[in-house]
Amino acid sequence: MSIDDLIGMEDKVFDSETLEIDFGYVRNILAKHFKVVVACTALCLIIGIVFGLTVFSGRYKSEATVILNPIDIPNILTNYRSGNTFFQGYTARSNPYKNQEELLRSRRLAEKVFKQIKEDLADGKIKINRKDAVNHHSKIARMLDAKHVRGTDFIKITVIAPDRLDAKVIAEEFVKVYVNESLEITREPLDKQKNTLAQQMKKKTHELEELNDNIKNFQEKNKIVDLNTRGRVLVEKLEGLNTKIKDNEALANAYSGEATALEGQLNLKAKEGLKSVARGQNSVLIKLQDELSSAQQDYEVKSLTYSPTNPMMVKLDKKIQVLIENVKSQQIQTVGAVSSDDNSVIKDRVRSDLVLRLATREAEAAASLKRIAVFKKQDEELKKELSQLPSTQVRYAELLLKRKDLEDILSRIKAKLTEVQIQLTGLSAVIQPHDPPSDPVNPIFPQPWHIVLFIGSIGFILSALAVVAYETFKNQTVSPRFVERGLQIPVLALIPWSTAGRWKSMKMSNSLEVLASPGHAPTLKAYHTLALNLKHQANLHEHKCLAVSSIYQANEQANMLANMALCMAQSGHRVVIVDTNLGRPNVNEVFGHSLNYEKGLTELINDISESLIRNPEATTHELAPFVQKSLLETNVHPDLHYINAGVALDNTFEFLNSAGFKGLIHVLREHYDWVFFDTPPLLAGADSYVIQNFSDALVMLVERDATDDQILLANKKVMQINTPIVGAVLREHSQS
Repeated sequence: MSIDDLIGMEDKVFDSETLEIDFGYVRNILAKHFKVVVACTALCLIIGIVFGLTVFSGRYKSEATVILNPIDIPNILTNYRSGNTFFQGYTARSNPYKNQEELLRSRRLAEKVFKQIKEDLADGKIKINRKDAVNHHSKIARMLDAKHVRGTDFIKITVIAPDRLDAKVIAEEFVKVYVNESLEITREPLDKQKNTLAQQMKKKTHELEELNDNIKNFQEKNKIVDLNTRGRVLVEKLEGLNTKIKDNEALANAYSGEATALEGQLNLKAKEGLKSVARGQNSVLIKLQDELSSAQQDYEVKSLTYSPTNPMMVKLDKKIQVLIENVKSQQIQTVGAVSSDDNSVIKDRVRSDLVLRLATREAEAAASLKRIAVFKKQDEELKKELSQLPSTQVRYAELLLKRKDLEDILSRIKAKLTEVQIQLTGLSAVIQPHDPPSDPVNPIFPQPWHIVLFIGSIGFILSALAVVAYETFKNQTVSPRFVERGLQIPVLALIPWSTAGRWKSMKMSNSLEVLASPGHAPTLKAYHTLALNLKHQANLHEHKCLAVSSIYQANEQANMLANMALCMAQSGHRVVIVDTNLGRPNVNEVFGHSLNYEKGLTELINDISESLIRNPEATTHELAPFVQKSLLETNVHPDLHYINAGVALDNTFEFLNSAGFKGLIHVLREHYDWVFFDTPPLLAGADSYVIQNFSDALVMLVERDATDDQILLANKKVMQINTPIVGAVLREHSQS
């Protein structure tokens, strides 16, 4: 299989895996870079402490409540975002709470509060600890906030300041300015109205005084003493008739306009409409409408049981359509025409009311016109009688009537002025402080220690992510292409990574990946590919005794070797695994066995060595019983056996160079098709290279997180002892 096929297999493996977080892998990276993570976290904590204690200071909140009486407050104009004068070109709002929210968010109010604080500071009325926090109205604006409490008449005022005492003082100033400003804004339209009424009263009073002087002069000049002259009576009657004529003309126009609209809606004159009602056409229409309503209800009930295509439902639907057409036709006959606005016929009951309203309006309009004719006739008679009186009496009557009108106007102005003054007097009840500003005790969130904790947490998270990302990116550099083309080592297979859950499940059931992977085709296929390529490479060079070693760690080495050996045994070969990793044996754990010290490699080599001392010319046939006694069954395949490590030794180098180890290799070569030595990692010491000297070749297991330098160093050491490398096996991810 070529390198391009292996790379394609790698892509398939990645696509087939479910993305999972390997917490063990992350934990190992963090442990590896523990000092870096701790240093970054400590640096961020120091920055957080400096920022939290110097740059950032605690904030304190003081709250107060005012109550708004929306009944007494007028609908004032409250757009304060512009610097223009109040009430210039703005639209009134009908909601008094919206008016107050506009005021509370306005720059004008912040400027007023800033000015008030400045004045009270100068007068010594208040004391501010952090004067730098109130040296500009923009800073004041950022401290202030107020909102209407929905469902109530309360407005909650909030001040957030860097000093505990300052928060309460600024809140008190805010409440004072807000109440005064609200009263000033509410008073302004009333003051304008009061001034306008006062000017009107002054003007009308002056006119009345001048008129009284004119009347007095006119009396003296014309020697008029009788105040109830005939002329005065006639003029008063004439003025009253003129008022009645104007009122009735307005009524007649209103009635006529409404009658015209009704005629257009009904397309009938009042008399025709009344005749239509008298002919009894309404009863016919009502009967048809009742029949239509009954049919529609029957259709709705039966539609719950029968489908629309049912013959009975189809027949009922046709009946409904015929009734609808009959109702429309009868409506047109009854009303006379359809409505011109929405093309719909007026209902019969509504039409009857419209006809009655039309007749009533026409009758009222006719009555108003009759009254106007009577009043005009009386007007002509009064004018004729008035023309027969002396002109002095007529003029005198007109002056008296004018004075009466002025007195009535003055009376109304005084009443309105009194009403405005009462409103101004009651303005204190419009906005009142309800709860005084509270005295803050504890700072609000976030406090300085929150900032320290937050920045420290950010430092830890970012540093942890950075080292994990760095290691992950660095680990991605090891690829089949790099091993094969860069190191000239054939890549035998790429073994997919077992997720943490599946790995734990296999260990608990003492099952190998090959046996536990029927549902995971890439893993099974990868091991079969490994066995096929290994046999091909070994047959080319006649290798059958192979050392298997990883780069720097042996955690999964024994497992991968056991799976590889099982695949070889399944293809009909006799296979044996020798655990030569005396310092950290793992083969027995892979097969679910405890370490057997009586049948271990250490005891076996000692027995063979003693036998060779007694008989240096001993043959492999004579040494075979010792080996047969130490062979252990794997319980996964009858042709797969292993020899476990046995007792650990201090001087393994000398032990592995003994004649007993060489004799063991000769026996295994003669009785097995494949002999695999599980050796220590290449970078862990010299034991691996001793075993390689007695082996035909080396199978290198490359961890996915091995670095370029580690691989190059291991390859260099192997080349120094002239051990051929039959190939490399890559693991997607190490399971430390």
